[in-house]
Amino acid sequence: MKSQQSPLPEQKTSTDDSRQSFTTMRGVQMIVSVAVLMATLFTLWNPRSVFRTPSLSEMLAQQTSETSLRVSQDRQIGLLAGYWRSERGKVCADGVREEQITLAVAERTAVLLNTAGYQVDIFEENDVDLLNYKGVALVAIYAGECGNPPASLSGFLIATELKPAFPDKSNTLAVCMAEKYANTTGLSFSYQIIPPDQPLSALFRQVDPTTPTLMIQIGALGADRELLTEQTQKVAQGIFNGLFCYIELNKTNEE
Repeated sequence: MKSQQSPLPEQKTSTDDSRQSFTTMRGVQMIVSVAVLMATLFTLWNPRSVFRTPSLSEMLAQQTSETSLRVSQDRQIGLLAGYWRSERGKVCADGVREEQITLAVAERTAVLLNTAGYQVDIFEENDVDLLNYKGVALVAIYAGECGNPPASLSGFLIATELKPAFPDKSNTLAVCMAEKYANTTGLSFSYQIIPPDQPLSALFRQVDPTTPTLMIQIGALGADRELLTEQTQKVAQGIFNGLFCYIELNKTNEE
């Protein structure tokens, strides 16, 4: 995937717009909550037992189940290890494979997130479990080219797609990841919009539209070999810092 540099979209910082958006969302949430409650009551009502009133225990069980699912999704983060269990990843002349690097980084990032109280799903390339996946975010981890410059250039790449649902979330995630990863690793970065005809775009479209998605090319297998193979923990820390920045900003925007 070739990098095309362009500036990151600016974040929306207007307090009035945020409050208006928040008020609107609260109104929508109230309408949806009433609809869910009515649907729950109709589901619990059995037409074979006329005038049967749903018991309190049934209603509480339903509410608990829905709350548990919501809490779980609020603590769920997806990491895709690029080309893991795939034959399409890069293989360098010395035998180093892209999938080895991306999986090692994903696993170390997962440990950091687990320690912070988050549940992590590590996906392989084209994992069927990506269909309708819903969580805090999904980050796809890849690596750049093998060989020495100019065959491979040092630096990392952030790429997102223009998702129609909640674009501010994807924008915030991209900005946070770019800033924190650069600060942690010392690498320069490029930004790219993923074209709709690219395989990664099709993969991201499988994910629930409310889940922000992002691809990070963590560095070049050639020019940044030492960082990727000998300082894997630093790479993982950079991704963790980017995600944690996004989580904190997203909480602030929702308050």
